[in-house]
Amino acid sequence: MAMKIIYIDALFFIDLAADYILCLAAARVCGLRLKRRRYLLASLLGAAYSAAVFLPGLGFLSRPIFKLAAGLLMGLTAFGAERRPFRCAGVLLAMSAAFGGVLWALSLCSGGGLENGISLSVRDLLLSFAICYAALS
Repeated sequence: MAMKIIYIDALFFIDLAADYILCLAAARVCGLRLKRRRYLLASLLGAAYSAAVFLPGLGFLSRPIFKLAAGLLMGLTAFGAERRPFRCAGVLLAMSAAFGGVLWALSLCSGGGLENGISLSVRDLLLSFAICYAALS
């Protein structure tokens, strides 16, 4: 099996952009007044977690319980000041799962296999998130 190379800086910035768009979309779905600085902070936490998973000795962070904890931390960072923060965090997690499913389906349609994971270009990833955000808005 060939070794997979991950550029941690690219991963960080792609995840930062995707998480920010997810926070904006979740806020719109919840009918909230946008608090962009909180969403940026939450996105930075999400991107840091995403990058940390691939650092030596931190692979245990990829376990589902840690993914859920990171998602909740991100959601509560973004929406902790709202009247119903857990509801908004739940919407964020649900939207993240839905967007992930859409991206996986697009990857499969473009020739990616189940064993390879999502194989879309950076441009395609960001374009997909932007289109989904625009559709929700």
